[in-house]
Amino acid sequence: MWLNTYDDLDAWVSSKNWPAVTCPTCQVGHLTVKRIDCVADPMPRAVFEQSGDPMDLAGVFSGALVCTLASCQATVAVAGDYSVDLDFDEVGNQDFQDFVRLRFAHPALPLIVPPERTPKPVADAIRTASSLVWADPSASANRLRVAVEDLLTAHRIPKTAAKKGGGRRPLTTHDRIDLFRAKQPDVADALEAVKWIGNSGSHESSLTTEDILDGAEILDLALRSLYDSSDAMLLRKVAVINKKKGVPRKKAGSQSR
Repeated sequence: MWLNTYDDLDAWVSSKNWPAVTCPTCQVGHLTVKRIDCVADPMPRAVFEQSGDPMDLAGVFSGALVCTLASCQATVAVAGDYSVDLDFDEVGNQDFQDFVRLRFAHPALPLIVPPERTPKPVADAIRTASSLVWADPSASANRLRVAVEDLLTAHRIPKTAAKKGGGRRPLTTHDRIDLFRAKQPDVADALEAVKWIGNSGSHESSLTTEDILDGAEILDLALRSLYDSSDAMLLRKVAVINKKKGVPRKKAGSQSR
């Protein structure tokens, strides 16, 4: 997980000091700045020419990040907002620096990497949410909600229920989560939290990138509970070691299977 690093991107950062974001291509190396070009808008530039104050400059930036892993070296195109502010170097001297705020990245920086057994529609919805999060957090929240709905469908939770007097009525996402709660109560609680964030994306325009990062982290918890058995296997090893009061040894002549 590298969502904590994304908190740094949800703000103005120095164009020279990007946080170490994991490469979306290899998911092993980290991205470093290859090129950043800042362009001031005409109006702020005109103000700067009169005031002489660099902090009046503002505009847009574009650039490229590159993976540090020698066997990958994938490039990510980035773009967003640009402004100038004071910054301090390592010894405390202050100077004007270019600051940027991310609004677009391609390939998208993944919010989470779903376990391999995650249903494809769920993974696709997460991928779309990742591509929208910096430019439109509300739209990204909607896609996380879609991921929840697709996950319920993958677990055969019905979309409709019988009506009194015949016919069928549609079930809300909340209704479906309640049905799923009988099978996986902890996971259902996590899905409900993601659903509430998705609801906010549908009805509010005030969602922040931080809100989406929280939702993605909660969804990641649910997916790992359902599709990643590594933690359970490790806990079983812990139980065996504690019971044996040490590492269990195989009998002589036994063969590994």
